[in-house]
Amino acid sequence: MGRSLSDAFHWVIVVLIIVQFVLARIEHHPPLGLEKFAVLARHKSIGITILALATLRLLWRWMNPVPPLPDTLKPYERVLSHVSHFGLYFFLFAMPITGWMLSTASNFPVSYFGLFTLPNLMTPDKETADVMHEVHETLFKILVAFCGVAHRRGT
Repeated sequence: MGRSLSDAFHWVIVVLIIVQFVLARIEHHPPLGLEKFAVLARHKSIGITILALATLRLLWRWMNPVPPLPDTLKPYERVLSHVSHFGLYFFLFAMPITGWMLSTASNFPVSYFGLFTLPNLMTPDKETADVMHEVHETLFKILVAFCGVAHRRGT
């Protein structure tokens, strides 16, 4: 059960990140209007879902520690394994939180699939929104590169 739940967290989050990438690309194409706002709303809701799942995954991992790394790993491989896992958790939290901050700084509340509205994380401010937009996009580019490197290394 433990391994299958861990795998489920992993693959659901992977699929949602791919959906986020697609939605982010789509949102840049439609003109301003209801279609763009609908895509943005979906993007925000899925981001909050990823944040919630990452929190649950971290709690699960804390309560169910992973087995130790094999003794056959070289010291640098052990370091890379820990760095890659820490990095992925960092992005699983940083991406949705910076997106949420961007949204509230832009004076657009974050609604979770229309069920409820999340609290604002900051006061609306255009300059802050511009900075948060850059931070969010830069984190995404680093995440893509990070995943590419981790995938090639087999971690």
